[in-house]
Amino acid sequence: MQFSKSISIIALSFALAACSGSPSDSDVQAVFKDAVKQLEQVYAPLGINFSDTFDVETKIKNKSKQDDGRWLVQVEMTMRAKKDWAQGKKGEIVGAPQVSTVHMQKGDNGWIAE
Repeated sequence: MQFSKSISIIALSFALAACSGSPSDSDVQAVFKDAVKQLEQVYAPLGINFSDTFDVETKIKNKSKQDDGRWLVQVEMTMRAKKDWAQGKKGEIVGAPQVSTVHMQKGDNGWIAE
């Protein structure tokens, strides 16, 4: 599986994050962090402990309120090796940074990324 696809999985695998007002940077980061935890389950059958092997860095590029009340959030994600592994060395960036755009909306239990 290509690791750029892994980052795409993160963008599509959002969870809830609680907050008030507009989504803060830490709220967006929390949503992506929860999504990375889901990747651990994807890679476990392959014998890869994702969180021990890779670090996913998220950088918020833009947030803007939309006419329908949702927020458009653009995030750049970079995956970096935490240690040497079969296809790379510690500290190396794995694949190209990926830019994802998601809509976030306030739900009953916090922010929901769609």
